[in-house]
Amino acid sequence: MEEAERLADRVVVLVGGRIVAEGPPAQLMAQDSSLVIAFRLPTGTDVGSLPVLSSGRRVDGASVTWETSRPTADLLTLTGWAGARGLELADLTLSRPTLEDVYLTLTGDDSGD
Repeated sequence: MEEAERLADRVVVLVGGRIVAEGPPAQLMAQDSSLVIAFRLPTGTDVGSLPVLSSGRRVDGASVTWETSRPTADLLTLTGWAGARGLELADLTLSRPTLEDVYLTLTGDDSGD
């Protein structure tokens, strides 16, 4: 999927033999208005102590991700929470979903395969 994102001029996504999306990878990725906040959970911090943001979070070991359509407000809440506790959020990033993320959303496949 990474190669298609970088190299393809056009992508067509089929589900059950029907075209559900088509266009340049950048256009398909731009249709999803959500962004992804990601960081590593500080050592000794309980996941349950994280603030509530505008949408659900995913935790995989120490990696935490949130999809958000309100990145400014959610980043302010998150960094305010960390700052008040004297914590650093290692590897803090804000990014758009990848072509693979868009594909999984369009096909309803959240297995990661």
